[in-house]
Amino acid sequence: MISPMSTATLPPVTDLVGVVRDARAALGRIGAAIAAGEHRGLSGVRCAGLTAELLGALSVGQAAVAGLGKRADDSKELRGQGFASLHSYLLAGVGLSKGHASAVVGQGRALERYPDVRAAVLAG
Repeated sequence: MISPMSTATLPPVTDLVGVVRDARAALGRIGAAIAAGEHRGLSGVRCAGLTAELLGALSVGQAAVAGLGKRADDSKELRGQGFASLHSYLLAGVGLSKGHASAVVGQGRALERYPDVRAAVLAG
């Protein structure tokens, strides 16, 4: 079984687990605010600006997912968890569609091939 985030261990020089947990919580708060209709009190222009900001953040997140996924796939450690590859883990372990899993794997490979693009996307 893949370790849940709460028990994952990382070198002490980074708090990547905490940052990811905080990002997920922040997105959850945004979703809850939208579900509660809080955005209805904002102007259309303000909503457009927030939409652009959120899309930028999601692009960075998508690149981070690709980078983390590439590392997971390259490590071959998922085999010890019963998955042949990151793709099979994303399908069976996470429940992504075949197309979405393929996109994550493909993006990780593409970002590795194009380091300038990778740096720009991850920088926001």
